[in-house]
Amino acid sequence: MKNISISLLKLKDEDYDNYLTKLNEIKNKYNNLNITIHFDVMDNVFVPNTGIDINKIEKVSQYNLYIDTHLMVINPKDYIDTAIKLGSNDITIHYEIPEFEKWLTYLLEKKKALNGNLRVGVSIKPNTKVEVLSNYVDNIDKVLIMSVEPGFGGQKYIESVNGKIVELKKKYRDLFIQVDGGINDNTIIMPNSAGADSFVIGSYLTDSVDTLEERLDIINNILK
Repeated sequence: MKNISISLLKLKDEDYDNYLTKLNEIKNKYNNLNITIHFDVMDNVFVPNTGIDINKIEKVSQYNLYIDTHLMVINPKDYIDTAIKLGSNDITIHYEIPEFEKWLTYLLEKKKALNGNLRVGVSIKPNTKVEVLSNYVDNIDKVLIMSVEPGFGGQKYIESVNGKIVELKKKYRDLFIQVDGGINDNTIIMPNSAGADSFVIGSYLTDSVDTLEERLDIINNILK
């Protein structure tokens, strides 16, 4: 089953309740799609943006939606602790951060303490080679491939990342691969054909609650 992880980065605060209520009403309509919520959390250091307030995880968790947290921060300790406390089901850190192995170990220890009830991911930027993941894929649950430079929504999809998806799927057949950045009804076709399992979609699905169902119908038909 394919996964759509909806990024709330550009969703206005006043629209949260209506949007999440609508999503809960319609999500079971899509039998072949696993629909989750994606949090882009930034520290204005690793990337030049502050992203979304991590404390909003608590609000979303009240809607019984699976929460996928992407940490674009150089020191993830407190963010990891907070995300877990507030109800995150899935946490991804970046390979490019300082002391990456230290923080990956910390995250894996948190997973162990939760009896395995936490999905652990590692993200790589568009210019990072997939070879850097070879020492870690046996211990993690997913790889998040950035298809734009992290930090801002609304960027154009970088098509060269499709080759990374193909390469990873060839080497690690069962590895869960998520793609994040510039994905809409047109660009999703490429990573889907390359073998991606999960697609982070932002503004295309959060522009308006009134177009949510219509656009999910389109994505659903593409991924069938």
